[in-house]
Amino acid sequence: MTQFLRLSVVLPLWMLCIPCFAQDGFPEKHQSVRPFVNDQTMMLGWIDLQNADPAEACGVLAKATQDSNLEKLSPTIRSMQSTLREFECSMVYVVADLSDLFGGQPKVVLPSGKPLALQQVLSVIAPNQRVDVHDDCVVVTSPNGQSTPGAATAPPQELVDAIAGNPYAVALTLMPSNAVRQLLPAWRANTKASEKAALDALSQLENLRILSLGLDTSTFGGKATAIMSSETAALEAKEWFANLATDQLGTPLPVTPTSSGNTAELVFENRDHLVDLIAELHQRATKNARQSQRLNDFRQAMLGFHNFHATYNRLPPQAIVDDKGKRLLSWRVALLPYIGETELWSRFHLDEPWDGPNNKPLISEMPKVYAGQLPVEDGKTTMVAPLTPDTAMGRAGESTAFKNILDGLSNTIGIVDATPDNAVVWSKPEDLTVDKQNWRKLIVADGQNRFIATMWDGSVRNLSATLDTDVFFDLLTIDGKEDYDHDLLNEN
Repeated sequence: MTQFLRLSVVLPLWMLCIPCFAQDGFPEKHQSVRPFVNDQTMMLGWIDLQNADPAEACGVLAKATQDSNLEKLSPTIRSMQSTLREFECSMVYVVADLSDLFGGQPKVVLPSGKPLALQQVLSVIAPNQRVDVHDDCVVVTSPNGQSTPGAATAPPQELVDAIAGNPYAVALTLMPSNAVRQLLPAWRANTKASEKAALDALSQLENLRILSLGLDTSTFGGKATAIMSSETAALEAKEWFANLATDQLGTPLPVTPTSSGNTAELVFENRDHLVDLIAELHQRATKNARQSQRLNDFRQAMLGFHNFHATYNRLPPQAIVDDKGKRLLSWRVALLPYIGETELWSRFHLDEPWDGPNNKPLISEMPKVYAGQLPVEDGKTTMVAPLTPDTAMGRAGESTAFKNILDGLSNTIGIVDATPDNAVVWSKPEDLTVDKQNWRKLIVADGQNRFIATMWDGSVRNLSATLDTDVFFDLLTIDGKEDYDHDLLNEN
């Protein structure tokens, strides 16, 4: 009788659990993506369109970051949501293994009640992607990507548990695969001792078992949970969470990370906390992207110098002059055919000053490579040559050839990025006259700790604002034969 009563209680509970988990423990809610998840899976993310509103979240983030592109994206997302609902698709999954992350792009898996019809629509919307159907799922990958389900090996139980335990409508679960763990020693060996942030991240990755992220788009609450290899590793992860924001953003986290056992957590319950942090991250990412683009601008300019030298066996003169020696146009104009601006070059009158009747209207057509973050239409650039009697562009007489740079091309500064206050009209034969008293305020903007300088070998450096003045001027001269500490420069 006692056994009967026990069964009468346990059996119904067991029956209730059957719809929640499949035979291998994978959550029933996510069974449609199960064929694409195996022991090599490193990432699984999802958006539950029944319980999340990504368009609304996009709008919130657009206001927080003041990013007009995000604001414009919101209607597009809402339209896509409507399209997916029309084809009975309520979940969007992103799945990736090592090859997807490093050799292609993650798979997008969309369970649908009308997969063939959805495939046709997505093929039109994304013509450059591969769109296939497998059972009741539409799979979007890169043209050469693998769209079929992976090997039928069971995913690690830790990954299954993390998926089952993530209740958020927008979620991402990351798990370093065995292939990644085998690569970690090589990555560590190739990381410089001075790259502390990279080494710290590798240490966390070595001890990380699972990282789960979740977001509630209605409240903007969220959670990051890191399951580590040990209790000590979890304590270290907690500190890493806290220090990451301080080191990377220069501001402490708005919430305090916690740890318990082998788990470290970061919980955002306050909407403003997470939105403010995202806004700060966006601002920093935007700044880094602009910095990276500016470095690329200088790389393009240096390629132009080398192409010019290959043609004439010399560098362009600091100024294009007429027969009487009158300074007319900048070296930046002479460089135009060698940075892909041949059409603009053809419209300049080389016997007329930069502000002459034909050339002056061309000021507002400054190439973007010169403009940087300044408005193109203003026609001013911070890409200048530092001028002293000993620099390649500052010497009187004939323009310099590489053979005359006796200190070595890799040891001699070519051009620099001046502060916005010292910008010059790009076509005007004007640059930056520097001396040991004024050079730093001309090149290093307020609040910045680095400045861009190129070497005549074509390399682009992001040098420290605290670089010693004597070292800086040693780098400017083309044949001073100065001796300086190269390790000091490498650290910069």
